[in-house]
This record gives sequence, structure tokens and C-alpha cells, in this order.
Amino acid sequence: MGSDLKRYFEHELFFQQTVAFNLLQKFISGGNSRIFILKGYAGTGKTTLMSGFIKWLREQHLTWVLLASTGRASKVLSDKTETLSNTIHSFIYIFRDLDDDLDSLLNKEDKLEVNDKGQISLLFDLKVVGSNLENIYIVDEASMISDTSDANSSFAKFGNGKLLTDLLRFDAKGRFIFVGDPCQLPPVGQGFSPALSKEYIEKTFGEKVVEYEMTEVVRQAKKNGIIDASLKLRILRDTNPAVKWASLPLKGHSNIVLHESHASLLRMYIYKVKEFGFDYTTLLCQTNRHCSDLNRILRPALGLDSYSLAVNDILLVTQNNNLTGLVNGDIIKVNRIGNRIRRCDLSFVNVEVQELVSKRISEVLLIENILGSMVTNLNSKQHKDLMVDFYLRMKSLGIKQKDEAFKIRMLEDPFLNALRSVYGYALTCHKGQGGEWNEVFLYLDNKIHGIPKPEIYQWLYTAVTRAKVTLHIVDDWFVK
Repeated sequence: MGSDLKRYFEHELFFQQTVAFNLLQKFISGGNSRIFILKGYAGTGKTTLMSGFIKWLREQHLTWVLLASTGRASKVLSDKTETLSNTIHSFIYIFRDLDDDLDSLLNKEDKLEVNDKGQISLLFDLKVVGSNLENIYIVDEASMISDTSDANSSFAKFGNGKLLTDLLRFDAKGRFIFVGDPCQLPPVGQGFSPALSKEYIEKTFGEKVVEYEMTEVVRQAKKNGIIDASLKLRILRDTNPAVKWASLPLKGHSNIVLHESHASLLRMYIYKVKEFGFDYTTLLCQTNRHCSDLNRILRPALGLDSYSLAVNDILLVTQNNNLTGLVNGDIIKVNRIGNRIRRCDLSFVNVEVQELVSKRISEVLLIENILGSMVTNLNSKQHKDLMVDFYLRMKSLGIKQKDEAFKIRMLEDPFLNALRSVYGYALTCHKGQGGEWNEVFLYLDNKIHGIPKPEIYQWLYTAVTRAKVTLHIVDDWFVK
């Protein structure tokens, strides 16, 4: 390694890492492009490269920001780079208003004697960039960034609805470095990852894009059977062989443990959880129904009351929470359970929870109705009822919807901002995306073949690469 590189990296870089580092330096130092796409598969050393690149940016006294597409990905990124990271949404958007006048809405409903409005949404605008400096934005896990409006989006509307478009609009002078794995699952509702597509960005935004892809597996990763299996899955995704049923090439690899049955898999998972905890291991499966069914099995097996929330329960946060800073995808443990409160036909309970990664403790109201269900949030009517209830409470205090005090109190109200979460003993692959665990247990059944080819290989690649040390899977007929 050259003496210059030793200032930023502890170990000698592979050839492609060195090329990528030089291209990133050149991209920042000049040129007429403001977008750089760095693609790399599992084991190619993207994180090592970006950690050294951040050291170089600090040395140059440049203004830069680290972003990730989800809360979980942001926290993993912060831990790996020892640098503060933000989610894209929290960094570029600011709350503006509700999408309807509640006073007019209630008057109209009183006259019609029907619930005329199915949904009330919070509107978020792009923040104004306060500096004239040319900022640098490093965006990790960019495969998950969508650029299509979500027709199912209910409670919040962000900008024009297209995250990639809004991110590039947010700072017209900024330079953006999108880092990601092109074989991971794309955003829900899109068949590809737009933030990792040079062709899409150049065609859609008229931007010149610099792109580099790392395919060389680094020395440390070559010894890992999980990485070896992921490379075979990547090839299957790319070649998509003409077979009726997809075969999963997971046999004969170090670091991959095959179990004779699902019962054996779950018994070992329960043992690992008791021995090492949920920040060490997780169980991934295909659907929310799988998660719900497995949660019902696992909670009693771990000594928890199967019918109600209990101390030591593990929960998955399903919506960013203003009051605690907990974000969608966080795994939390219940330390204490307090009084219950009924409001708007919902059950709220005071809880003290601890986030497993940061160990940060928060006290907050939690909505119990969601916990054991297959949905991860309130429905439109429940959300609207809470908003109307809040509006009437403010009206009784003489606070109008357009008052600044209304917005402030809305962001602080314990009922509107009650924690949304489900039991977190099993996660879907999408929810696990962006996270890593030492041991991952992968629960699959025949329904996995409902995912069409070659997407099934992409789904499995994403699930497999969540494991850092050991992957557990059942030795089923489709495992080869």
C-alpha cells in the first residue's frame, strides 16, 4: 500500500478498492458531474472503502453528510464508520401542515351524518439548504431508495412523493455519492434500484453520472461460506436458468448450518436468543403472516405471556417516532409496563423501552392494538379519529389549526405520537434489509417459490447477506 493510503486504511486495499478510492477523490476534487454511483456486492469491501474515504474528507476540511435510506441502515452505518448518520427523510423533510381543514371537515360530516373523509395526512416539504457551500452527501444502502409515488402511503406525504427526485432537488449544488449492492432487493413497487442506475438518473434528471462497480471479493470475505453462497445466488440472479423451481445453492458451505426440520431451526434460535440476545441474532421470513405466526410460537417458548405485552418483550418499531427518536426498523426491549389508557377505541400503555443497538432508554405511550396483528400501523379511520380527537382538545384550549402552537403540540402529543410496533421475534427480509447480525436464522417454506425468478434469487441473496458469521436454514428439497 502506498504511504498516502496508509493514512486512511489499516490494511492494504485490493485493486478495485484502490481504483474506487482514486475515482472518489477525483470526483470530489473536480469534474462536471455531481453524482457518483459506487456499486459493490457483499464482501467487496465497500464499508472499509467508505470509512477511509470519510477520513480523507475530514482531512480536506470538506462539508459532508452521511445518509441512509432507513433507520436501521443509518444506525449500522454509524456504527461501522464511527460517524453520525441520518435517514434521508429526517434530513431533507420538515413538517408543514395537515392536508385538510379539520373544522370544515367536521362541519361537513355533521351535516352529512357520514364519515366523509377516509384519511388525514401530514404534509412534509423539503427543507431549505441554508449554506451556499457545495455539500457532499454519502448515501448508503442506496438500493432501497425509491423514485415512484407510493399509492398506499396514508399518514404522511413527503414532498412530491418520489424520494430520489426530492433528494436531488434538496441541494441543487450538492454532490451525491450513492453506495449500494445492486443484487439486494429494490424498493417495494419498483423492479430495479433507481439510485444505483446510471442510465435511469442520466435519462430522468439529465445529470452526468460517474459509476464504478466492485466485484472482487476481499481476502477476509473469501474465507466466509456465506459470501461464497451469495456469489452463487448473484450468478443465478444474472443468468436466470430455465428451470421450473429455483434451487438454492446453500449446501457444502462453511458458516451455513443446515437443520433437519423447522422445529430444529426454531429450537436452536430460541437457544441462541437466550444465550446471546436479540442484538446478536434474528429470524428472517418471507411475509408478515409468517412473522405473526412465528411470534405467537416464540413468545411462550421464551417464557412470555402469549396474550398480552410483557416485560422483556422484544418489539420491532414500524414508524419513526418523534418523541423518542426511535425509527422504523429499530428493535427494542420492554423494560417496564405502566398504566393503560383507552382513547378513540384504542388501547395505549405507558412503557419504558430500550433500543438494543444504542442501549438508549425511552418512556412513551405504545399502541397495543397493533402488536400481534399482521398490519404494522393504524388504519385510515383510526388515524383520522386520533387527529380529530387532538383537534377537539386543542379547540377546547382556544388553539386553532393554523396557529403555530397547534403544530408544536401536534409533534409533542403523546397520543398522536404513540409508538407503533409489532412483536419483533421474526422479521421480514424487507424489514431486515440494511441490518446485520452475527447469526441469522432463515425460515423458508414452499411459499418462497411464489416469488418469481429471478427475483427469488435476489430475495434470498438479501436474506443470506444479513448474516455476518453463521446462517441457519432448513435442509429442504429446494436447498442444493
